[in-house]
Amino acid sequence: MPATSMRVFNALAVWGALLAGGCTSFADPSTVTDLRVLAVRTEPSEIILDVSTPAEAAASVIPDILVTPLVADPTGGGRPLSVTVTACANDPTAPSPPNNGDDPTNFPAGGARTTVGSALCAGSPTELPIAADVDLASTAAVTARLPAAWVADAFRRDVFAGADGAVHGGFDLGMPVVFQMTARAGDETVQAIKRVTFWLRPLRDDQVANQSPVVSSVQVYDRRDETTAEPVPDAVRALESDTPLEVPDSGLWVEPAPAQAEPYVTAVIDRLTGQVIPHDIARETVRYTYYATAGTFTPLQTSSEPEPGVTVSTRVHIESKYKPPPSGDRPPGEPLNVTIWIVARDERGGASWVTRTLTVPPPLAASTGGAGARSDR
Repeated sequence: MPATSMRVFNALAVWGALLAGGCTSFADPSTVTDLRVLAVRTEPSEIILDVSTPAEAAASVIPDILVTPLVADPTGGGRPLSVTVTACANDPTAPSPPNNGDDPTNFPAGGARTTVGSALCAGSPTELPIAADVDLASTAAVTARLPAAWVADAFRRDVFAGADGAVHGGFDLGMPVVFQMTARAGDETVQAIKRVTFWLRPLRDDQVANQSPVVSSVQVYDRRDETTAEPVPDAVRALESDTPLEVPDSGLWVEPAPAQAEPYVTAVIDRLTGQVIPHDIARETVRYTYYATAGTFTPLQTSSEPEPGVTVSTRVHIESKYKPPPSGDRPPGEPLNVTIWIVARDERGGASWVTRTLTVPPPLAASTGGAGARSDR
């Protein structure tokens, strides 16, 4: 197959926590100690219209989009959390998402030049207020209603010139609509963006909209076979949402049940002909990101598919090892309850998460009963 280039839509870009005294930093990205938007779920995450032109989109029925942010504030002491949501059209000339690498061919729709910008909506001529200062304690999700005329205008703006001068954009490659979340807690603010992909028409009769990946269960284990990395059967325990489990000092492997990885069709530009053609993905990649309010996960993120060039003879491992905080960082005389989140994301903007609780025992303390005796206090 000739070389092709495709847009990459899925992203949650967190732009930083702004404090009265300056910016914070995280010692380990898996450890959540400050206000942070960990993920955003949108339902639907992909919308397929049935029109031929942006002008016809103005007369379409645009479904409501339910926007649910996962906002963590572990050290806030239960202070009120609110979120403001706005939307804007994709700016294909804006800076591309970070860590996209570089494309030596300088093709507009590939590598660093994804034509999918990562700019915030603030100041955009298409900025559309969705909801302001929503109390997350009483309203977990925001309903976004995009006017059809606004969506049509977004299609008209999302255009760029390809390598051969031909015009491409959201009308033939799919259009990302940007949702900006601004979460507030006290004088602290953090912002993030999330995309929802719109298609003017199905690429083929069998194209269906994306379904968000769902993790149905989580298991943990503290021992596994050193050769196969498979868990020792009698070490496996279910980690239920309402039952905290104690963590040994050596840590635990935390493994979600794999979410369904869907096949799908997308549009790509053939670099030799400049034509937009359908491209089949046999199985999407689902990535799992791990967070904890104390301690660390290694690795931060795992994937349902092996890295390019890596051959896997058995299954792909998606678990991550949780390591509790050092004893000196634990409260003396009492266990430490740790909230963990596992966020699943697919390639088309789908996202969901599960929340669990781990209990870290109090640190061992020397006493008259002998070294290593646990304190009764």
